[in-house]
Order: sequence, then C-alpha cells, then structure tokens
Amino acid sequence: MLPGLGMDARMLQPQSNYFQNSFVLKLPEPTDSISLAEYADRIASNWPKQLPALSVAEGIDERKVFLVGVAYGGMLALEIALQIANQISQQASGESSRKSNQIAGVILIGSARTRNNIPVAFRLQEKLIARLPASVGRAAMKRSIIKLASDEGMSIEQKQMLLDTAQESDWNHIRRAANQVAKWDRKGSSFDTIGVPVYQIHGVQDRSIKPPLVSDATLLIFGRHMINLSMATEVNRWIEAILRDYNLNKMYGGKAGSHGGR
Repeated sequence: MLPGLGMDARMLQPQSNYFQNSFVLKLPEPTDSISLAEYADRIASNWPKQLPALSVAEGIDERKVFLVGVAYGGMLALEIALQIANQISQQASGESSRKSNQIAGVILIGSARTRNNIPVAFRLQEKLIARLPASVGRAAMKRSIIKLASDEGMSIEQKQMLLDTAQESDWNHIRRAANQVAKWDRKGSSFDTIGVPVYQIHGVQDRSIKPPLVSDATLLIFGRHMINLSMATEVNRWIEAILRDYNLNKMYGGKAGSHGGR
C-alpha cells in the first residue's frame, strides 16, 4: 500500500490493521526533477521485494497482489503497474512474465487516473510549496490538516496522528512529490495497457482531487478527501469485496461480481 502526499504508514493504519497480509511501502527519497513515471520505475525495478501489496487469501495456488494507493499513492501505484507492463513488453523473459502474473489489480482510494482530476489550484499551490522553507510549509500543512480533520469528522486520535506525521515528514520529499503530481501528464487511456483491472473509490465532496467521471468508480456521497480514515469501514468493506470476488473467480473460474473495476 502507498500513502498520500507527505504521509507514512500511519495514515493507512485502518487498512493495514484490517487486512492481515498487507504492508505499507516506505518510499525511497525522490531526486530533484524526477517524474512520477521515473520514480515508479525505480520502485518497479525492485519488484517484488519493495512493491506494496494486499495479498489474496490462502487457498489460491498462485498468490497475487493488489497495489493499493491513497491520493498521491494511487497515482504512483498506477505508474508502477504501467512501468511493469512496459518492462514486460520490452522483455519477454520468464522473470518479467512472473512479475506480470503477480499483479491482480490496482486499487485507488481518493486518487486519480488522469491529470484532469488534479485541480488547477494544486498546480498553483505546488509553485508555492517549492519556495516555502520547511518550517513555514509544515505550519501551512498543519492548518490544512486541522481543517480537513474537522470537515471530515475525524477522531481526535486520527487528527493527532496526521499532525504528528506532518511534523515528522521530510519537506524535501513533499516538495518533490508535489512537483511530480503537478507535472503528471497521464490520460486515462494511458493505463489501458497494464493488463489488470483498476478499482476506484472516491468521495463526492473531495475538493483536493476531483471526483472521477468514469462510470465504474464507486462514489461515497458524504466522502471527502481522506476517506480511508474518515470512512474506513466503508472503504475496507469495499476492498474486502474486491478480494473476495477475486478469490471466487480464481476458485470457480467465473465472474463473481463487480465492484468498480475496469
């Protein structure tokens, strides 16, 4: 699993605690001017050791993994899957085929499939983020978190966790990741070649990333930006249904159901 911008594994505790075989990737430090695709390629090159995943249940002969990302993490998950697909198209080796066979799907939580879902305001904010010193940037980030936590009805513990994470975050990492998002140029059709389904859940009232216009997305009417925290029960049950359907399909060879996949 991949956390959102400036966050770490703590942000995904509702999911990592619920799904026993999940883990959250600690992202490597991005270098200046590296694109989201290039950053994803660095991670994909170390597959499967460093790739984030939700493992399928026991009882399936061939164990596969789901890439799960929240917000920025979802965009990165899509890029990782695309980079692996590109590697496979360039090398028809047994190793690359094995990599492909291990990916069951990409799960997006409050994220985007296309640059069109990134608000213009974010690109303007990114220019400001690039110039702010760390102390001022963290202060602004804390104010945003307090407002988001209040708007989304988060618990005191969740708000404090986000504030602690913001305080401890690497501001250079945040700057570079924000630049990656601002310059992300993917269109939805870019991911038609990855060969695995994409599942998407989003809050209708999200103002940080525009709700998707695709018909196969699951929309939470009262959801805002951090639905993996504020609506963890709904999000976890949605993911659970995807995993259950996948397992049934593997065991019985049919289509068990649809939960916003492509």
